[in-house]
Amino acid sequence: MLEGPIASVKHKLDVALKTTVGGVVALAAAIVATGFFCAAAFLWVEQRYGAIAAALALGGAFVAIALIAILCVVLVQRRKPPPPSGAAPWWTDPALLAAALDASRLLGRRRVAVTVLIGAFVLGTLLNRPPRKPKR
Repeated sequence: MLEGPIASVKHKLDVALKTTVGGVVALAAAIVATGFFCAAAFLWVEQRYGAIAAALALGGAFVAIALIAILCVVLVQRRKPPPPSGAAPWWTDPALLAAALDASRLLGRRRVAVTVLIGAFVLGTLLNRPPRKPKR
């Protein structure tokens, strides 16, 4: 019934979460790498090749780390969402919309508001259930 729109929202949330985690990991890796290896690597390369070569080598290494992190983020964002189900959504049925309008006129505004709130609560409860295990 609601599998198509819910799958789409779940996919968008999944991509946003993984993109955020990828960005945080890239930032943490850059900070840790800067703190632990930058001074030691700079001194080692400076002794062998000079200060300019050491700065260029370390700069290139950090650019490579950043490019790898950006590539991971782009790959996660390019994943395609799962295909929607073939059936039309239930809320686009004209007969259902007409029946809902008739029911709202019959019940009145306050009763409709209470009914909608109860329905939203039940729907939220159903959506937060753990998924069923597949039958074998």
